[in-house]
Amino acid sequence: MARQANNELDEKAFAMAAGAVSAAASLFMGAGMGMYSWGMMRWMFPSAGSFGIILWAIEAGIIGGVLGYAFAWLYNMFKAK
Repeated sequence: MARQANNELDEKAFAMAAGAVSAAASLFMGAGMGMYSWGMMRWMFPSAGSFGIILWAIEAGIIGGVLGYAFAWLYNMFKAK
């Protein structure tokens, strides 16, 4: 477990949580769009199928994790000053 002092955020835990939320949100959004609007889904996903939706969820998870880590790191930097 990472050292926690003065309300610091654990960067790794925050990144994993942000990545999981981003991936789940994009997966549910992609599945919902597939049910309601096939035309819109073809426009948003390059390979509009189950595989494309899963790849988009993985991409969103990675991007969300990186941004979550950056946010927690910046928060801790500003909190230390």
